[in-house]
Formats: sequence, C-alpha cells, structure tokens
Amino acid sequence: MKSKNRATCRAVAVLVAVAMLANTASAINVSPPSPVPALSPTQITVEYAAGDKSFVFVIGVVDGAMYLPDVQDAGPGKLTFSGPPGTYAVMGTENGTRIQQTVIVEGSPGPGPTPPPPPPGKRLAVVIWESSNGARPEIAAATQALQKYCREKGHVFRFVDKDLKERRPDGSEGTPLWLQTYLRLVQTDNVKLPAFIIVAPSGDGSEDKAVVVPFPTEKGKAIEILKSKGG
Repeated sequence: MKSKNRATCRAVAVLVAVAMLANTASAINVSPPSPVPALSPTQITVEYAAGDKSFVFVIGVVDGAMYLPDVQDAGPGKLTFSGPPGTYAVMGTENGTRIQQTVIVEGSPGPGPTPPPPPPGKRLAVVIWESSNGARPEIAAATQALQKYCREKGHVFRFVDKDLKERRPDGSEGTPLWLQTYLRLVQTDNVKLPAFIIVAPSGDGSEDKAVVVPFPTEKGKAIEILKSKGG
C-alpha cells in the first residue's frame, strides 16, 4: 500500500510541476484538443517543431497512479499515443526550448438519471393476440382474471385480435389507428403475441408511458405485472 501511495505522489508531483511551467512553455499542437471526450477515439496526436534538439515524451496519471501510455508513432515532430481516461503530461524540448502540454482524457459518462415511474393511477391494459392460432384455455383464464381486476380497480381493459378491422368513412376496411399504434410498440420491442401493453396516461398532454411485455398465462401473473406498473 505504501509503495502505491508513493507512486501516486510521484505521479501527481510530475503533473503539478508541469502545470507550474505552463507560463514558460511553448505551444504544442494536440489533436483532438484536451479534454478528449470520453466516447471519441482515444488516439491523441502531438505535433511540434522537428529538429536535432527536439523530442517529447508522455506520462500519465490514471486512477491516482502513474501510467505509461501506449505510443504508436514517435517520428520527428510527431508523437501519437493512447490510453484510458486520465491526465497525461506531454513534455520535452523544441529546438532547445522546454515544451509541455497537459492532456485530459475524460472518463466514460455514467448512466443518466432514471426517469421517475408514472405515479399509481388508472391504466389502460391491452392484450393483443392472434385468433388464427386458436383459442387457448390458459389465455382465456388469464385474461378473464385480468379483466375482472381491471373492472374492480377502474382500469380500462381491451382484449383484441391483431387482425381486427374497422370500416372507414370511405367504405373501406382497415386496422384501427389505435391498434396500429400498439402493434408498432409490439414490433419495436420484439414481443411475440400474445402481448400485454400497459399504458399510463400522462394527464398533462405529454406522451403517455407504455410498457410492452409478453402476456403471461400463469394464474395472477398479469395482475402482478399491472400492479408493479402502478395499476
């Protein structure tokens, strides 16, 4: 542990010394410029004036410890390196003049804040099935139990065949628009029929929140899912 602490102190001391020299150091062209975004390629190119008295090297501090990055190209007037998120010090001389540059590679961003779940309230519970597959007793039993629960709690329940058609004002027949919306959700989430869609109305004019899962035929399971989604 002590040796690790000493290494960390040495690494930090190097970078502090580099920062103190910032006012006297000449410019170095760094691409991409520091700070390097977390999601961009971490290959960094440093360019400086080539000459007999010109050279550069790079060291870094990663997770509090000294780190030597991978150098891919160290040709005259150019150095290309890569490394994990951390702080890197590029140092050397340019025609006899001391040069330095600090390069920061940003860490990967953490997950964004989880949006709060819709508050408990009335839900729209939709079961979409395919009648051409034939009636299955377990589906009928599960949907009847769900329908009874929805009626008791004031939720809206719909049990609908995916091939449902309605007559339009022009006399043609087609899939109702509301069913088209739910079928798109089923397709987007790659859920096989029968599918269970739970919709939480926003109540403020914003987009409703919908959850799509395979419809469970186990006794009471669909009701448990609906309860877990605020219903």
